[in-house]
Amino acid sequence: MKVSHRISLIALFAALTAGGAWLSLPIPPVPVVLANLVAALSGVVLGPLWGGLAVLLYLGLGALGLPVFAGGSGGFAVFLGPTGGFLIGYLLSAVVAGFLADRKGYNVLRNILAVLAGFVVLYAVGLPWLDARVEALDGIGAAFVAMLPYMVGDAAKAVVGSLVLFALKPYLVRLDSSQQTDSNQA
Repeated sequence: MKVSHRISLIALFAALTAGGAWLSLPIPPVPVVLANLVAALSGVVLGPLWGGLAVLLYLGLGALGLPVFAGGSGGFAVFLGPTGGFLIGYLLSAVVAGFLADRKGYNVLRNILAVLAGFVVLYAVGLPWLDARVEALDGIGAAFVAMLPYMVGDAAKAVVGSLVLFALKPYLVRLDSSQQTDSNQA
């Protein structure tokens, strides 16, 4: 795949992640968004490196002040708030999901597990950060209990997202084969 195509896919997934953040339910202290799913799926579709770069681009744009985070927020200060750990977790989620995903056959179960593993990493980074930033939470256990409803929703997102990728399998396999062909020619 040409470098211009890779850059386009990175930009596309960064934009999709921003769109997933824009579609949010503002439930304190952490809004419900689709951005976490799109971040993990960027790793599933693009692989750990390119998917990670897509999320890094999204985070960079937000840090620069573009309103790409939940609720149309942006700026570096968002990283210091209660959701900052989850934002950093998006990057790790994309990388982990990318390593574990099945980009050859888009096996639904394997990709569900890859996305769920990405979400585990997301929560491993986000929960301690949330606990440190929200005084009402008394310890990591309280943060975990507060996030249980989110986790159920995230499991449903992983299933739906993986089913969508499976439906797009003919296009994604063709995309992956063009990446391999271009890599072999380089």
